[in-house]
Amino acid sequence: MKLRYLLTMSLAVTAVVAAGQGPLRYPQTPQGPVSDNYHGTQVADPYRWMEATDAPEVKAWVAAQNELARPLLETLPQRAWVKRRLTQL
Repeated sequence: MKLRYLLTMSLAVTAVVAAGQGPLRYPQTPQGPVSDNYHGTQVADPYRWMEATDAPEVKAWVAAQNELARPLLETLPQRAWVKRRLTQL
C-alpha cells in the first residue's frame, strides 16, 4: 500500500513537469574543499557547510529549495493522507 502512494506521488510530480513547466531549475549547491582523514583515508565532505543550519547561506539555500519544491508538492493527490499519517506516527 505504501508503495502505491509513493508511486502515485512520483507520477504526479512527473506529470507536473511534463505538463509544461519544463525542466526543474535547482538552486546551485556550493561545495567546499573540506575533507577528513580517517586512519589514513581521505574522505571528502564538500557539503559540510550545510551542517551550520543557522548560517545565512544555508537558510538561503533551503528557501530556494522550498520555492522549487512547494508548488510541485502541493499538487500531489495523496499529500493530505501523507500528512495525516506522518502526524499519527
